[in-house]
Amino acid sequence: MAIIMKKRRTGDSKSYISPKQLRNLSLHVQPSTTAQVHALEALLRNPIKFTPSTNATRQNGKEMSNTDRDITQWKANSDAEARRHTTVLRYLSRSWEYFIRIPPGLRPQGLDNPGPLCYRNVAVQALMHVPIFLNFLEEYHHPSDCQAKSCLACQLRSLKRAYWETYSNQDQHDHAVLVAYDAIHKSAKKLGWKEPSDQQHDTRDFYAWMLNWLKAQLPQEQRELITAMFAIITDIRVECGTCKTGRLLNRPAEPGIVQLGELVGLKNGASMANVTYCTFMNKREVNCVNPVCTDNGYKPAEEFITIPPEVIVLGLGRFKQTGRSPSKKKPAPTAKVTTKIDIPEWLNLSKHYGHPRLPRDTKLAYRLSSVIYHAGTLEGGHYFIIARGPSGNKWWKINDTMVESSSKEMALDHPAENPKAPWTPYILTYAKTPVAKSILAKV
Repeated sequence: MAIIMKKRRTGDSKSYISPKQLRNLSLHVQPSTTAQVHALEALLRNPIKFTPSTNATRQNGKEMSNTDRDITQWKANSDAEARRHTTVLRYLSRSWEYFIRIPPGLRPQGLDNPGPLCYRNVAVQALMHVPIFLNFLEEYHHPSDCQAKSCLACQLRSLKRAYWETYSNQDQHDHAVLVAYDAIHKSAKKLGWKEPSDQQHDTRDFYAWMLNWLKAQLPQEQRELITAMFAIITDIRVECGTCKTGRLLNRPAEPGIVQLGELVGLKNGASMANVTYCTFMNKREVNCVNPVCTDNGYKPAEEFITIPPEVIVLGLGRFKQTGRSPSKKKPAPTAKVTTKIDIPEWLNLSKHYGHPRLPRDTKLAYRLSSVIYHAGTLEGGHYFIIARGPSGNKWWKINDTMVESSSKEMALDHPAENPKAPWTPYILTYAKTPVAKSILAKV
């Protein structure tokens, strides 16, 4: 195929032609195949770009592969984000003693349930037992400086003070908690929380709704703190089974609940390690990034933690769909999965922390803060919470307004009072805690 390029004379037969001028040249293509013409036009539209060799593309004097270059770039970005994450949280304490005195006999307070509001009670109480969040409310969020309307953070701060402060008169204490909690109900209504009418209220939805609204209402600095506390930043590495080309997919970081995989297929007594493995290791239908490869089906995918949060909230997949919806207005039939899971006090996520192609030597451990239990079905049931209090290993069972002493063993495995409707753990809240190597080796 002969190509004749016409260019206006410049007086110098060897003048330089820029790529832009090259694309604007008039091309007269002599008769040839259509495929050759299309190939030339594609080359002119997308010229080949050569990347100069730099320190980022060389390792030990050798040119790096695309995979190694991607890993190097990922590590640089994640290290920068980790430093920023640490800077944001540097003044927040994880200690209970930072914001409250702990007199003998201090205990949490129950919350009134005038209607089907047990799903709200346990979600709010779960936050009341996370010390780093309570320290944030006390130190960073002052109602006098707040300009948000129906501010959820202001209401939670008021409830925190009534929930944990001591009163000489129990009736006065109950009234202070009732007033503060009623303000949260009013704020939820003004902010657009809608009660589902066709099924039971899900505490997971309300828990996630509160975290999202906390971030939406707060100013930028406090918003970053909420994200650093509750948002887990993960990446997904997908590897093509045909050409073995790796690809990284990013997920947006939003505070919320990490929904674990469905428990269908797991045997009673399955460990939390099995549940998290099924969640982080899965398959995704994505196109291969290799232009030569034509494998566009499902590929093995590994989701790994890039920046861990201070608090991780796990939701167990307790409900499964058992059929199709009879109509657009009615939900699909569901059934509850009562598979027993071995809940650990210490959650070790070290094997899911960091890029799969890099050594995972950083320890990442969380300690159980509270367990929300559920009994019944999706159409109806009840929630209560067992949470760890300020006094070290002291646990409390809180069922609406009833508060009684409990234990770690009860939190990890509450006995079934009714075999036909057993209590099953549903929402687990873990807080990051420095842990000794001897304890970490056991989890």
